[in-house]
This record gives sequence, C-alpha cells and structure tokens, in this order.
Amino acid sequence: MESAPGDRTAGRRLRRRATPRTGRPRSGALAPTRRVVADARRGRVLAHRSWRPARDRETHHVFRVHVPPAHSDASRGALRRAGGGHRRGRTPRRPHDRGLLPASDAPRPPLAQRGRAGAGARAPLEATAMGRVAIIGAGGFVGARFVEKATLAGRDDVLPVVRSLRSMARNAHLGRPHRLGDGTRPEALADAIAGCDAVVNLTTGDPAEIVASAIGVHAAAKAARARLLVHISSALVYAGIERADLPDDAPPRVDHWMPYAREKGRAEMFLRGKLGDADLRVVVLRPSLVWGPGSPWLLAPATELMTRTAYLVGDGAGVCALLHVDNLVSSIDAVLAHPSPVSGFFNVADDETTTWRAYYEALAHGLGVDPATIHPVAADRYRGGFHDRREAIQGLRLYKLLKDRFSVETRAALKARLRGALGGPAGSAATEIPRPLVKRLQWEMQTTRERLPTDKFRATFGDANPMSFADGIAAALAWLRFIGVDERDAFAPSAATDLDPTALAAG
Repeated sequence: MESAPGDRTAGRRLRRRATPRTGRPRSGALAPTRRVVADARRGRVLAHRSWRPARDRETHHVFRVHVPPAHSDASRGALRRAGGGHRRGRTPRRPHDRGLLPASDAPRPPLAQRGRAGAGARAPLEATAMGRVAIIGAGGFVGARFVEKATLAGRDDVLPVVRSLRSMARNAHLGRPHRLGDGTRPEALADAIAGCDAVVNLTTGDPAEIVASAIGVHAAAKAARARLLVHISSALVYAGIERADLPDDAPPRVDHWMPYAREKGRAEMFLRGKLGDADLRVVVLRPSLVWGPGSPWLLAPATELMTRTAYLVGDGAGVCALLHVDNLVSSIDAVLAHPSPVSGFFNVADDETTTWRAYYEALAHGLGVDPATIHPVAADRYRGGFHDRREAIQGLRLYKLLKDRFSVETRAALKARLRGALGGPAGSAATEIPRPLVKRLQWEMQTTRERLPTDKFRATFGDANPMSFADGIAAALAWLRFIGVDERDAFAPSAATDLDPTALAAG
C-alpha cells in the first residue's frame, strides 16, 4: 500500500511502522524483535541481538546473537532499514543450532578486530587471538581462571567457548571475545572451534550429559582436525582411595553411588577406546579437590567454620587431596606446551600431602576461629539422614524442570518460609548450639587414607605446580576477607556454599 502523493505524514507513519525502533525500549507485544549490540568505545555496531516470545523459543537462552557480515552497513555503524513488507514482532526461525554462532555468522577478522587499513593495519584475529587452543567450558571455575591467567599474561592463542551467553559474565571484565558451543552438539561445536590445534574439555553440568558431552567434544575435535584433546576427569571415579600404588590407567568404578562420579567413569571408558588414534591424541587429567578463590571446597569449609558447624571425621587424619586451581591450569598448560604429548591418563595433585585437620586449622587460624569449635564425627560408618533423601530428589530431572520455573527470589522465599516452619519457635536459634550437617560426599572424602600417585605426570610433563599450600592458604584467606567472610557480626551463610560434586573437577 502506498500513500497518496503529498501525504508525507502518512508516508512517515508507514516507514515508522516498517522500521523497528532501537533508541527507546518497549515491552509487551510491541517490543522490537531486534536490538543493536554496539561497541561504545568505537561507536560501531557489532551485532544485532534478537529474541522471540517465550512460546516460540526452542531453548531457555533468552537472546540469540546474529553477527552482521564483515562488510555490511551495520558493521560500519549504520542500521539497515527494513522494507515496507517487514512485519514487526516476528523473527524468522533460523535453521542453525540453538544458542550457537554458525560458521557463517561467526566473528570474522575484519569485524572482530578491525583496525586501520594499509601499513598500520593489525593482523586478523583468526591468525592471532584465535585458532590455537579452544577452552570448552570457559565459563566454569577452572575454565574462567584459565582464560583470566592467559589474558593477564598477554596470550592471544586462547579461544574461550561457552555454552550460553550468561556464561560469559564471569570473564566479561576481560573484554575477550568468546564463541558459543555445546558439547552435546558436535557438528555445531566443530564449527565454533574450527582452526584450533588443541581442545581442552572443562565442561560441567548435569551428570546425565557428561558422557554425551565427552563423546560430542571428541567428535567435534576430530571434525575440526585438532591434534590434541585434553579432557578433565575426576579422582572421584575411584571412590575412596585405598591403594597408594594405584596406577594412573586403572579402570574407573562405574557402580558409584553418586551419578557424577559414575558418569565421569563412563566418560573415561569411552575415551579409553580412543587412545590409539594417531590423528587426535587424548590426554585425560584426573584432579581431585580443586580449591582456591571461588572454589566450593574453600567457601564451604570457611562458611562452616564461621557458623560453628565445621566438622572433622575421626581425628581429621584423612588425606585431603587438594589441587590448587592455578596448579591445575599450569598442568593443562604443560600438556599443551609439550612437543609430542602422549595419550593416556594422568593423576594431578598438589605437591604437599595435607590432612583435613591441617586444612581446616589453617583456615580457622586465618579467620580468627578457635579450632576447638570444630565438631568431631565418628569414622566407623556414615549415618545418613533426611538431607540424603532431599539431595536424591534434587537430582531428579523432574525436580530440575520444576525448579527452573521459579525465580531465584521465589525459591529463596520458599526456603526461608520452610526453615521458619521447621526451626521451632522464634528466638530458639539464638540459644541453640550449632550442629554440623554431615554429608556423604564430605564424609567419604575425609575418610580417604591414600592419595593418587602423580609420578607419571611429572615424568611426562614435568613439575607444573607453582602454588604451594602455604601460598594457596594466604591467597585464599585474602579472598575470603575480600568477600567479607571474616566479618563475623555481619556474616550470613549462603546456600550457594554447599559442596557440589562438580567442584571435584572443573567446577
């Protein structure tokens, strides 16, 4: 439909209806389906961010990123105007993988790292900052630390890969470009890591997806023609360590009571059958308790000490097989730097053999807590309770689906109301003596009497542990003070400090 000649007002109305506005946000049915993602420092458009109503979404990811072509008008800062036939409120379905930048839309060198033309032009990003090492799971505890250390060291050979846009938040302050990729979708992941010589699998998440993710990452690395795959497993695949001479290539237990450990073992069994591949070498690292600033294996004990609910099983003489996150990052780097890495399984741990009592007392002294407040717990057998049944329910897929339907605020309010209903009359908590909540995972870890040998890794890749136990404790205490854990009067424990099995490995 065209407006009558001379009717400029009607024409402007038609053009306004055909062109989504980007300067003023709207909500509801009139909200524009595309929004500009701009680089404020350079005054140019980087990408269009679009979304669909909840009923049309194929995934829980709210946004999709569609990067404009490298030489389009949008990449120079000018929006393309929609034609008269453009219908606002609808975004055509895209055939590409959910939540992933396809190869055609991936950041191209002129877009991702634009500079001056001619002699002063910078090298394309694909040839410098990308194309060497893909860190899959870069939004997790270990992955984020790897990317952070690489960025601070000025390295440009690391490509962070995350599963969703929200996983980029942990390293947003670094200003480093990321790629989106899902380990359970190997074809799309292969496009995301194209050009990488090495792939590091640090993915965590639902135990039900561990094996599928390991299979998918391996297939993607093969399709991308990578030369090396570094897979992070967990020492938990052996349950309680009973032999000091347990070889690194000993088969894992696949009958573990914990789904996380059981599926980690099955992932190892899959990779065991791929060790003979000459085109893609597979190195499996098997860490134990990865600790350091931000780790649940640091925050949970510190929280228990502050709330007088910390406990030690027996006399606390069990082996606390710690591995500082910086030492794990250095171990991964040692494998990547090896001129000819050998496929196989390798245990990794800190140099010192530490007991649980030494670990808890070091934290207690640094936080100003009397170690005498640590509760002793019998070591003869584990005594389960209601929380074990609760955790079993929380591991069900139906529970997770229902949980995702409620906001964080709603869940916190429901938990507070439930605690109030079960906590007895008001004021009783002030006089009640704190009691520890003994959990099966922590009880089993504290009753471990041996540590896995790490001689094979040292003989192959050298000594890669720059962080000592004393230095790690000093850094941990500084971080705990920074977040306010040592402020006893104002400290309030958080449910987020609960130990999670995924903290045993990539975290």
